[in-house]
Amino acid sequence: MLAQTGTLLRCGGKGNCMGGFPVKYVYLAGQSQSGAYLNTFVSYFDRYNRLPGIDPPAGCGQIFDGYLNIVGALVQRSIRQSDHIGDLRLEE
Repeated sequence: MLAQTGTLLRCGGKGNCMGGFPVKYVYLAGQSQSGAYLNTFVSYFDRYNRLPGIDPPAGCGQIFDGYLNIVGALVQRSIRQSDHIGDLRLEE
């Protein structure tokens, strides 16, 4: 959802959620719990999210111009890709 919102702000043109006002910069910010989600996004997903039709090596492919984590700079959520977490087994 973070990447989609950033793309809407950046590429929405007159249909963007800012009432059609031009958007020059897009920053992703977080504080406390949302700061942990920001860290998780940057660590796991940012490198794969690029604007459609823009070549990343040209230096223009980033959705966000920068990140601001106000509180929670060292916390991020784990992305689990296994069938167990410690002693807890996840079953269908």
